[in-house]
Amino acid sequence: RMVKKNVPVIEQHVFKMLWRAEYLRREKKDNPSKIDLIYRYRSKQLQYYPIKSSGPVVAPSLLKDPTDAIPSIVSNIKLIGAFPTKDLQDDPMWLEMFGPNDGGFMGFYMVIEFDITVADGSVMKLIAVVNDGDDDRGTGLFGRIFILDSSKMVAQVFAEGDCATRIEEVTSNLDSYVPFAESDLDLPGRFNENSKYPGYCITQFEKIMGMVLTTVREAHPMIMDFDVEDD
Repeated sequence: RMVKKNVPVIEQHVFKMLWRAEYLRREKKDNPSKIDLIYRYRSKQLQYYPIKSSGPVVAPSLLKDPTDAIPSIVSNIKLIGAFPTKDLQDDPMWLEMFGPNDGGFMGFYMVIEFDITVADGSVMKLIAVVNDGDDDRGTGLFGRIFILDSSKMVAQVFAEGDCATRIEEVTSNLDSYVPFAESDLDLPGRFNENSKYPGYCITQFEKIMGMVLTTVREAHPMIMDFDVEDD
């Protein structure tokens, strides 16, 4: 007799989000010349645009005394690409902010890969799919962070207040995260509730996620410079 296994059900908007992230990852792997890409549809044709960059993404150490064993908590940050907000019209975070009938789909979701080395020396490979929001509409960042190649969510990023961000870890999915002693960390003291970057963060893991997003944004201050609406 067949034994039914409990297979986790992936919510539709999460599935779409991960599918689009995987699409960009495969495009970048198959076409190495297409680096840091935005994709969008114009006249129903898929087109690519380069993401403006002010330089390479340099991972912050976040340690007071880096060692040969652990020179940096964060490493291998890569902005894989971005896709239009319009592609995820059913994102509950968007719907909660603006409702189902709002047509002003601003901006893009950034797809970011990065590694986190935890206190025991093991490495967590993560991927963030996070919308940069829109200052004109008063939104901070919103999106989610996952274990790479899985639907296991380790953090959610919420837009709150006036252009502010809050990051909240999913504690039940962080069994592989081994925290550092607080005295070992070199973190800025600006994780307050009124900031867009790095956002309002309480736990050590949340603060590290905030610094990753801040680092990517500083390297790519202008994600795009063209109208995102389709023809």
